[in-house]
Amino acid sequence: MKFGNVEIPATLIDSLKHNRVIVFAGAGVSMATPANLPDFVTLTRKILNLDDNEKFDNPDQKLGEGFDQGVRIHEQCIRVLNQNSPQPTQLHHDILKLFPKKTRVITTNFDLLFEKAFFNLNPDGVIKKFNAPVFPLGSNIEGVIYLHGNVTDPSSMVLSDSDFGRAYLSESWAKRLLTDAFLNYDFIFIGYSYNDTILKYLTRSLPKNRASRLYAFANIEDGNTQQVNHWTSLGIEPLIYQKENGTHLQLPEAVEKIAHFLNLGFSDYGKFICSKVVEYEQKQYEDDLNYIKYFLGSNDSYKHFYRLARPEVWLFKIKEDQSLFDILMKHEDDLFHWLRGSLETHTNELMDLLQKYPALKSNKNLLWVFFRTLDDLQDKNCYLKWFLFLESSLYQESGLWNGVISWVLKKLVSFDLVTEFTRAFSAYLKIEIKPKVRFGIERYDIDVLVKIVKENERFYETTLEVFFDKLSEYEKYIQLWEGGNKYRFIRKQEIWEKSKRHTDLIFHLVDSVVLLISENKLNVFFLDQYMKKCINSESVLLNRLGIYLMSYHCSSSADFIYSLISLKFDWFDIEYRSEFFKFFELNYSKLSAARRVEIINKIKSNVEFENYEKLKYFSWIYKFSPSCNLIKQEYDQLKILIPGFRLKDKPYLSWRSSGVYRVTYSSPFTMEEIEKRNDYIWYLALLEYNLSNNFSGPNQLSYKGLWSEIANTNIQWILEFLKFTVQIMPEHPIVEKIIRKAKDWQFDKGIHEKFIAICQQVIIRQDRSQIYAISQFLSDIYEVVYYQSDTIQYLSWVNTAKKILDLNDGHESFAPDNIDGFTESLNSVNGSLACFIIKLYELSKDDEEVQKSCEIFIKLLIDKDENGYALIRLLNFYSFIKGRNSLFAQKELLPYLFSEKKKIKLSAWKGFLSNDCLEFAEFREIRKEFFSILQYALDHNDKQLIQDLTDLYIYSIYFEYHEDATQSLRNLQRFENQFIAEQVLITVRRILSKENDVDKIWVWLGEYIQDRLYQVNQILNKDEILNIWYLLTDQPQIIVKLKDIVLQLPFKDEWASFLPDLSRNHVDIFLGHEVLWCKVLGFYLDHQVDRIAGLLYENEKNLFRSLIPYDHDEIFQTALTKKGIRL
Repeated sequence: MKFGNVEIPATLIDSLKHNRVIVFAGAGVSMATPANLPDFVTLTRKILNLDDNEKFDNPDQKLGEGFDQGVRIHEQCIRVLNQNSPQPTQLHHDILKLFPKKTRVITTNFDLLFEKAFFNLNPDGVIKKFNAPVFPLGSNIEGVIYLHGNVTDPSSMVLSDSDFGRAYLSESWAKRLLTDAFLNYDFIFIGYSYNDTILKYLTRSLPKNRASRLYAFANIEDGNTQQVNHWTSLGIEPLIYQKENGTHLQLPEAVEKIAHFLNLGFSDYGKFICSKVVEYEQKQYEDDLNYIKYFLGSNDSYKHFYRLARPEVWLFKIKEDQSLFDILMKHEDDLFHWLRGSLETHTNELMDLLQKYPALKSNKNLLWVFFRTLDDLQDKNCYLKWFLFLESSLYQESGLWNGVISWVLKKLVSFDLVTEFTRAFSAYLKIEIKPKVRFGIERYDIDVLVKIVKENERFYETTLEVFFDKLSEYEKYIQLWEGGNKYRFIRKQEIWEKSKRHTDLIFHLVDSVVLLISENKLNVFFLDQYMKKCINSESVLLNRLGIYLMSYHCSSSADFIYSLISLKFDWFDIEYRSEFFKFFELNYSKLSAARRVEIINKIKSNVEFENYEKLKYFSWIYKFSPSCNLIKQEYDQLKILIPGFRLKDKPYLSWRSSGVYRVTYSSPFTMEEIEKRNDYIWYLALLEYNLSNNFSGPNQLSYKGLWSEIANTNIQWILEFLKFTVQIMPEHPIVEKIIRKAKDWQFDKGIHEKFIAICQQVIIRQDRSQIYAISQFLSDIYEVVYYQSDTIQYLSWVNTAKKILDLNDGHESFAPDNIDGFTESLNSVNGSLACFIIKLYELSKDDEEVQKSCEIFIKLLIDKDENGYALIRLLNFYSFIKGRNSLFAQKELLPYLFSEKKKIKLSAWKGFLSNDCLEFAEFREIRKEFFSILQYALDHNDKQLIQDLTDLYIYSIYFEYHEDATQSLRNLQRFENQFIAEQVLITVRRILSKENDVDKIWVWLGEYIQDRLYQVNQILNKDEILNIWYLLTDQPQIIVKLKDIVLQLPFKDEWASFLPDLSRNHVDIFLGHEVLWCKVLGFYLDHQVDRIAGLLYENEKNLFRSLIPYDHDEIFQTALTKKGIRL
């Protein structure tokens, strides 16, 4: 940054702004008019009355000689300096203006001109002043310090060589001050030349371990590298200016401009920034760019840049200038929101920028912002360009915010991009394998997508193909990771059954296949081939699906279908029973006589069936094919033997297997019978059944069976039944059960209005369980399709939620004791209401009125949240809420991290720690409270909280939110807690596995591991040793840093698990570092038990063989021989 004609480093400006600078003023400050004081050489001549032609090299020695000859040099000096009543120069005033808060000046001048300048600027002010040899601590400098004394006390003045020896050597009072000051402050030398006597003494005072920087205004002509080298050899960075017409005017001019800049008011600051942006865009001056970079790096002014910056100028500049990009990324949210404005208008330039910085292209926040913006784009070609450009990043980024790929898929459908949709959809349905095999998306997302696909039949085939692949893939993973279990999918008893009881997404995919095929929009050839693929698949679910689809949709004859499925499957098998019953229902009457006889004989000859079981089959077939005399004959014969037999609606849902009789709960009435009546007497009769009447044997009339039938009745009927129950028997448990079932209903406006009115009546009773059921319904309401498409109706539930808050204290959680805070929250009324409002907040998108209503409710909810059950959920979504309204989040949510109520504060912290995003602005605030929360967690032995706090702290160090990362980490070490020590390494390993910048991390990690190696603060335990060794697997380059440390940490690996992990999962880490690995693995083997040879397999031996050529010192081979490992 240039001030006048002098280039000033941004680091120095930053230090000045933060009051971390001391000005070291020399004779040159007081030489200009109206001070007109001499330099040290001229002063020496005047004190000793020497001729101008007399030469001497060291003024201090010359003055010492004079003193030895009886000259009273100190008094004479005072006399010379007080001649002509010197006054402070403009430079004196401007130097003081560099310190808007605390003046920090050390001067070797004897005059009092800084004091005079101060009172000129502050007539009523008070300035601290210190005269040699009595000084403040070097860590707390303030005021004006006369390092060499001043004219008020001749005995304090440092003039001769003996005075200098006393000040810097024998008594060292000057050296002590400077040594401490150099450790704590940056310095600007003004008024010195590199060969001044004082600098020789000063450089002896420089501590070797200082982190501070030294600068000096230096008059150096262009190209004079020798003078530059003189300064740098002293450890000082020159701030170069040149003489103009024999004067040093550039120096005071630069100081004046710096002072003016530091004293700008808030409004002036913004104007100044904006002017620099405009000037650069017009003239491309590098000086303007340097100013802009400085502003962008600050926390309070960078946003002015985005108000004016023109993409056509800055996109190119950011691409070309890495340092500018790095600065902008410190506030990446603002950068991304500015970039999104160029998605359509400057597509190519923006793509060039993302191509230059791969980390930017795969940044999950940027992807969210871009695709959220692209979601509103109407230009198909532009959207396709962006999709293809960012496609690989979409698939690779595992931490994408919810909904990003979902938006993409909807948009691809709307633009009729089938091929691209297929790729994206397949990636979207990603299967996770740890901690258990599951799909990485939610049921709701699939529902929305299938609804969109239904409106565009061009996407039917590709969607079904993807579903087929994923169903197959899922079942293979289940077999591989969780072991084979033929009956694991029996929970979906009817493959066509669509029920939210089945929470596994795998079942929902099957429902989606059935739904799409049932639309009857597919060509016959594709459908036939698809069903055959299902039949021939190795997946049980696809087999069952294939049987069902063939029964309904196949263009082939019934005989062909039967031959195909009966040859492939045992239709008495429990797994396929429901689908074969469905086949008989739909196709038995279409079969040839020969096939009918074959089926009858197969049932009759089944030795595992008793007559009762056979009768079920014959009764079922007879029900749907009454004209078949063969089946009637078998039915009649068995009915005589079992006169009390009654065919169930779904006989395939009960069976005998392995000698155990299983039957679903039965009901005294069918759903149809229940729906036929809606009078009060009928309602009362149904309410007579008690919850305690549970299933205990076959054919028992049980409440659960009855509830199952009631739950499936017409919604209008069940609403009338519920309304009656609330009026007559409001305490009946069925009220709660119906409310809990409501989320599965197909809502419309009428149902919405009736149900919300009933809920209002239920709330008035203040039954805790029923209110909790309503709050649970609200927390799940986003799954109801009706409300997804109508946020106004969704919003209407807010009044119901407010009534709950008015009438319910919300202090109770229905979770068991000794459970974590999140589970307590999810099982509480307030926690459920928090989930409800967050989902509405998310759906509100660009609707400011709905968003405002949500924010009002959030404030009300927190006010009623005595136990913090809502707060923990809200702080869990802090980053999301901040993204919508940063002022609201920072004003209404963040302060609870500092609440005086311990329980509220703890809930807020637990929620906040689960955030995916930590910005410096928040960390700067919460670090004030961080250690007190950590101490609380330690006092209560809350392991999870300790680990979460440690995790956040390590990430804050990695994000460079600390001035001294090493010291900050040592502050954490001082708690001497094993959970902290272990979590530090766990978090570091997580960072290393994702980031490539080992050098950046090693700056503080290396110091930390060295501390642990020397057992600073606490004993190093075996889990820490294990994690330090496993650091070697996280980044290939880290072995260079870690080798010397692990060779001091014997690692006894009981099952030699480290080697299989290396040989199977981390083979690439050896490349380029084979020699080092030979030494490390040799050391490792030396410390293992002899039986390790029997624990190694071919993978490990292949790894060893590949390393042998690099074992130049034969350390590795010697270790192999000792352990009897033969390759």
